[in-house]
Amino acid sequence: MVATILALGGFGGTGTAAGIAGYFTGDCAVDYYVEGGQRPGVWFGDGARALGLNGQVERSHFENLLTGRSPDGQRMLTQSKAKQKRFHEAKILDDRAPLDPTARSESKHQRRLHNPGYDLTLSVPKSVSVWWALADRQTQKQIDGVIDEAAQRVLTYIQDDLQLGRRGLGGREEERAGLVVGMFSHFDNRNGDPQRHIHCTVLTPCLREDGSWASINGAKLRDWTRTLGPLFRCELATLLQERFGLRVAAGTAEGQRARWFELQDVPKELVRHWSSRREEILQELKEAGLDPGNASAGARTRANLESRQSKNDHRPLSQRREEWQNEAEGLGFPALRVRDRQKFQPRSMERAEFADLVRAAAKRLHEKQATFTYRELLREVCEASETRGISGRTLDRKLRTVVAESPDIRRLGALQREEHYCTKAMWALEKRLLGTAERMVRGNAGAVVPREIRERILAGHPDLSAEQAAAVRSLTDGSGALRGLSGVAGAGKTRSTEVTREIFEAAGYRVIGGALSGAAKEELAAQAKVPSRTIASYLHELDRSTLQKAAARVRHDVTQLVRAAAGKPTKRFNGNPLDAKTVLILDEAGMIDTRLMQKLLRYAEKAGATVILAGDSRQLQPIGAGAPFRYLQQRIPMATLETNRRQKNEADRRAVGRLRQGEAKEALENYSSRGRLVVSSSRRKAEDALLNRWEKSGGSEKPAENFIFTQTRAEARQMNQRCQQLRQERGTVDTARGTSIGGDHFFRGDRVMFHKPDRSRGIENGYCGTVLKADGRQLVIRLDREPTEVQRARGHSQV
Repeated sequence: MVATILALGGFGGTGTAAGIAGYFTGDCAVDYYVEGGQRPGVWFGDGARALGLNGQVERSHFENLLTGRSPDGQRMLTQSKAKQKRFHEAKILDDRAPLDPTARSESKHQRRLHNPGYDLTLSVPKSVSVWWALADRQTQKQIDGVIDEAAQRVLTYIQDDLQLGRRGLGGREEERAGLVVGMFSHFDNRNGDPQRHIHCTVLTPCLREDGSWASINGAKLRDWTRTLGPLFRCELATLLQERFGLRVAAGTAEGQRARWFELQDVPKELVRHWSSRREEILQELKEAGLDPGNASAGARTRANLESRQSKNDHRPLSQRREEWQNEAEGLGFPALRVRDRQKFQPRSMERAEFADLVRAAAKRLHEKQATFTYRELLREVCEASETRGISGRTLDRKLRTVVAESPDIRRLGALQREEHYCTKAMWALEKRLLGTAERMVRGNAGAVVPREIRERILAGHPDLSAEQAAAVRSLTDGSGALRGLSGVAGAGKTRSTEVTREIFEAAGYRVIGGALSGAAKEELAAQAKVPSRTIASYLHELDRSTLQKAAARVRHDVTQLVRAAAGKPTKRFNGNPLDAKTVLILDEAGMIDTRLMQKLLRYAEKAGATVILAGDSRQLQPIGAGAPFRYLQQRIPMATLETNRRQKNEADRRAVGRLRQGEAKEALENYSSRGRLVVSSSRRKAEDALLNRWEKSGGSEKPAENFIFTQTRAEARQMNQRCQQLRQERGTVDTARGTSIGGDHFFRGDRVMFHKPDRSRGIENGYCGTVLKADGRQLVIRLDREPTEVQRARGHSQV
């Protein structure tokens, strides 16, 4: 039920024009219902009509167009004659048998010179496929017609609205592109489940408005793919309601509202039974550590390719239909009838209602990004409207009007030739943040340190480099209340922060730290000796109302009375963590989003506190909307650390520098040339290689000294489970005494990390510790931050 896109060069095994054409046309039969195979492809698009292509796709025409030639092969439509000639020769070379290694190498090089086009696949929701599979033959044809029409509407939108034609230097000028598309309808997936989908092979040649030919803007088409899926489903849902009177509703996935519609009258049991491919793709995405609901079109395509089997079932549709009906009967559904068909009433949405819909869509986008493009906003609007009976083209027209006229949406300008927008609320939030930052910088309310104190303490740290000493002087000089420290990974930010803390404390200030994650907060506390909390913890306290603060004071006083009565030491009540004698150091500031940054700076300004933002804007980015640290670096006094002191090997330093600059290819080549990079043919083989290397390094016996780093928690959990299984097989753990929590097994000596806070037990997100006892009922863990052995987790599910 999504749209995916793939370069056609990956089809047909060899990637040649002949192989690609054979893949799409070789299994077609005019009477496919009786003879087997798939429906013959049909041509679509103004470009196809201009070439005299109408009706059924002929293999020779398709093959010639894949090389950028006219259907008869007599003239070039795109690219230079030299490139076309080399691609044509590559096709001939790949068709040879046998093929010598030299020819194979040459043909692979030449194939890369021309991109034949793109396979844009539009899939219908599973319930529609189920209804189609169990319908009589006449109804099946009617459903086929509706699916084809919905796909053609999407292709018309691409042709008329996306401006995929290019001209000028670097294709900077965009214009309407007459498409040349071969539409190939398929009715099953590779597991034999009913799955109606259409391969829209958008070929590279496109017709420009002046009658000349050019290469289609494939990058832009790929960017739009994630939006074309919801657009297709809106068209399909509207047609199904209009032509058949069907009832549609939002689908569900893992107990939550899905982004696609389903037919209400199709049993969910049948939908689940025939969703094997979807489950395989979702599993592949999860194993890759990706959220299936937010995975990109490219990620879904890769998951599809990684998980699919060969497609060798060529039985006729009549036989397949009979088998599907028998399967349904075996599941207790001898007949599938759509009940209570309703007369379709075209839905009209009032301007105010649609404006609310757009505001909600923009708000969802702003949860993770500060700006958005038109295609992203259209995607959200379509996904929220699939059950409303409004076509995708109608939604597009309405949205263009709102974007052009609404005072709630601001146009920000073009980035990489694409307009970006934000809401009035996000604009106001960022404006407030910049105003707060400017006032804190220009004011004189910041912490002031006498020069003699600063120099005396610096003299006691001769290990600091000149660069680090300069950074410390910058942070402890001046009177502004907002300062910054930017440093590359391994430059010694923590060491510089430690000396900075010492200087401020010597001048009579209280230095506290904060970070978004518990792990970063713990490192700041342990390495720089700065008492630290998570940002969420600070805001939880700062956001309290006057009544809540009073209640907290009462609870504190009662607790201290009880402690005093028991002869235990008491603590003073600190109602506000920030005051004029406070210096707050925010580590990993590059991960703080706009909303959190504004709240923290607002509270600090109100209290008269000094804030130091420390981090690297080129490292981990915020999860929420906006990346203010990157922008604030240009507005506030910044101390910088540019020398990487962590990596001792010069080649390692160069690789890290490349990664920081976004030059991943060069960094990987650096590691590969030194045998530091292992590439496997599949994810599973990569995991096997990593596990093997971990064991050879002594991971089974000393897991605390041998680390495996992963990109996501899902990957970490999977590798942890495999490591634990290996340790059990090797006999390095006492399997008789262990504890199982959430499907994971824990043994004495294991290293653990908490992923959710449990403040009643003194646990914060990111805390690490060592398992002291695992007796089958509970874990006893010693936290790294505590010198004594204490029980900290009993049935805690977020270890």
